[in-house]
Amino acid sequence: MVVMRWQSNAFTGVAEFDPDEKGYAALERLLVSEVRKPVKMLVDIIEEDIRLEVSPHLIGRDRIAMQQRLKNRFFRQYTHTYLNVQGRSRENRRNDLVFLSALTNPKLFQPWLDVLQKTKISFEGIYSLPLVGEALLKTLGATKQNALVVSQQVPSSVRQSFYAEGKLKLSRLAPADDESGEWHSILKDETNRTVRYLENQHYVDTKKKLHIYVIAHSREIDNLNSELRSDTRKEFHILDKDRLAYDLGVKSMVPGQYSHWLFAQLLLSGKYRKPHYYTHADRKYFYHYQAVRGMWTTSVGAAAILGIWSTALFLDGYSLESKRDSIIAETDKYQSLYEEIVADIAVLNLKIDDVRNAVDIANKLQKYTNKLPLDYIKIVSAGLARHPRLEIREFQWLNTDDSAHSFGEDKPVLDRRMQAMIKMGRATFNYEKVLINAVVTNYQSNPRIAVEEVQRFINDLKNFAKDIEIKVIKMPFDVDPASRMVGQSQSQNTTRKNSDAEFTIVLVRQEEYQM
Repeated sequence: MVVMRWQSNAFTGVAEFDPDEKGYAALERLLVSEVRKPVKMLVDIIEEDIRLEVSPHLIGRDRIAMQQRLKNRFFRQYTHTYLNVQGRSRENRRNDLVFLSALTNPKLFQPWLDVLQKTKISFEGIYSLPLVGEALLKTLGATKQNALVVSQQVPSSVRQSFYAEGKLKLSRLAPADDESGEWHSILKDETNRTVRYLENQHYVDTKKKLHIYVIAHSREIDNLNSELRSDTRKEFHILDKDRLAYDLGVKSMVPGQYSHWLFAQLLLSGKYRKPHYYTHADRKYFYHYQAVRGMWTTSVGAAAILGIWSTALFLDGYSLESKRDSIIAETDKYQSLYEEIVADIAVLNLKIDDVRNAVDIANKLQKYTNKLPLDYIKIVSAGLARHPRLEIREFQWLNTDDSAHSFGEDKPVLDRRMQAMIKMGRATFNYEKVLINAVVTNYQSNPRIAVEEVQRFINDLKNFAKDIEIKVIKMPFDVDPASRMVGQSQSQNTTRKNSDAEFTIVLVRQEEYQM
């Protein structure tokens, strides 16, 4: 177990512990004395089983059920499993490419988890080093190609991870002994063995080169360049781990020839938020940590809001206090004016009912203000200017709210709803009416000329006043008995028709008021 202290994007300390009672006790002391924030565990072990499966593309509950069946099929007996859908199959777009993995030997890491539980440390979960390595491909520029990344975290083995288009497909730990003078030769043989396996399993196309990235200490680069030769099937890239760390933004480097701290940098940089392996029991104290942090954040936010609100209330109160004297002075002024007005009214000796009735009448008259016949005179004058043959004999203007009133025109028909509203006093109508009685002169004793002249006059009035309705009571030479005006006898009507080309029209403007 290697414990790495991380602060401000830099490593500030490293400690190592053996997997025995002494090591567990030393780790417990370190956790109790120094650790206050959540911790992560990065594993690089041979007992990590990886499977690739193809399953139908499903959504919703069916997708969840299918994934659970795949886990049970391969890793039913293990508690720390991982599943990820890496995309769609190229051969059949209706199928998903599913990556599954599991930690098959919990005895390797469970004692360390027990120490974390005992010290009540907030534990986020376990992260797989090969899976974390996916974040390295962007820096290497290998997200669109087949890549084999070779790294060494411990003296006894070398990690070889194969990625296709940025996704992990295969990873193995090959034996290595860096204290032996044949280490470079062993590395070459193990790499060639891995390449042949990838070709036999059709992970890679033999017609395309496989890019192999070897992460090594600067002192090993020359020997590796001479030992590992590129050919038509594979191309080697020997990477200086210190230079790679600089490209990843590590501010301080941990001394040593191994690369575990390089993958720790990828993990701690925030690329991976959700762990690959965990149980709810593992993360119990992490959930407590999140709850406490959430409540603390909420409390700080509430305190900030209360502070702002209190400041606003204080400023508002201070502003009102500064205006108090002026408000009191203005109140005294209006109080004096009120008393003067009340004193003047008291002299008049008015009765309350009379005042109330006067107010009600004024309110009713208010809606009829500015109602004058001037507009109608202008409209009729404009019409007469275009028709010199017409002579006005009678002009009456009326402003009323009586819907039953008629100069002889048809009375307006109100629906039941409006009648009910009028009866309840919730609505009323105002009518402005103009009665025009006129004659046509110089029509050459031709009734058709007289009728046409009157019709043109009516059409002009409609153009001059769009909101006024024109109703014809009588046309020249109209012999219909129903056309005579109200109160006019049959003999009077017949005599008038015989002597003049007389006509009568009514202009009506209707306005509705709702209470």
